[in-house]
Amino acid sequence: MTPQQYEMRFDGLIPSKYPHLNVGWTADEHGFGWSDYHSYCETKIENMCEGEDAPELPSFKRWQQDNYDEEADNLGFSWKNCELCNGLPGDRYAVTAWNNNNTDYIALRVCQDCLCYIANGDYPDYVEV
Repeated sequence: MTPQQYEMRFDGLIPSKYPHLNVGWTADEHGFGWSDYHSYCETKIENMCEGEDAPELPSFKRWQQDNYDEEADNLGFSWKNCELCNGLPGDRYAVTAWNNNNTDYIALRVCQDCLCYIANGDYPDYVEV
C-alpha cells in the first residue's frame, strides 16, 4: 500500500461529522470533569460529622491536577477491534474526534498504528514509504 492509498483509506474511516482527531480524551471521559469535582465536594461535605468545621476543598483546577494520571490515555489491552481501522484486538489508546465547531466529540479507542498516524503522521509498517 502506498502512503496516498493509506491516507485516502484512513480519511474514509474518520467519523464524517467528527473530522478533527486529537490524541487523548477530555477530562470528563477520564472522570475528572466538573460534574465529578462537584460530586467529590458534595461527598466531602456529606461525610462531615455534626459540629465539625467544613473541610478545606481544593480548587477545581487543583483537584484536576491532583487526579490527573499521565498514563490515563493508555487504555491497555482490549479484546475489541480498533474503533477507527477495525484492527484486531490489542493495546488501545484514547483519541477524541471533534466536530467542526469543537462543541461535540466522540471518545474513540484506537490501535497503536492509528495513534501514531494521528499523533505524528507515521505510517504503519505495511505502508511502503
